[in-house]
Amino acid sequence: MYATADAPDAVGVWEPADIAARMTRRIRMKLSEMKADQKGKVKLLDADVHFMSRITSIGMTEGTSFQVVKNDRKMPVLIYVRETLLALNRKDCDKIEVEEVGA
Repeated sequence: MYATADAPDAVGVWEPADIAARMTRRIRMKLSEMKADQKGKVKLLDADVHFMSRITSIGMTEGTSFQVVKNDRKMPVLIYVRETLLALNRKDCDKIEVEEVGA
């Protein structure tokens, strides 16, 4: 058994490099999974040409930072991005992969 970033070495000891890698690893998720007041960064837009045209025209591009304002079930997700408050439907939010960033 070899030591990896996800498992300790054969004797159960984590190497310092492994610990550092685990601490700096960012969690990727769908925009619809984020909670209110969380900050994030767009990592991947995964959709058809029509969606890409719409979402990029309002300023959501890969690498864009944003903050979730409100995310209630069965309601649009409100986000603050590029000094604008946007309401995105949940179906579109499932097409946007994001990464949570520190506060």
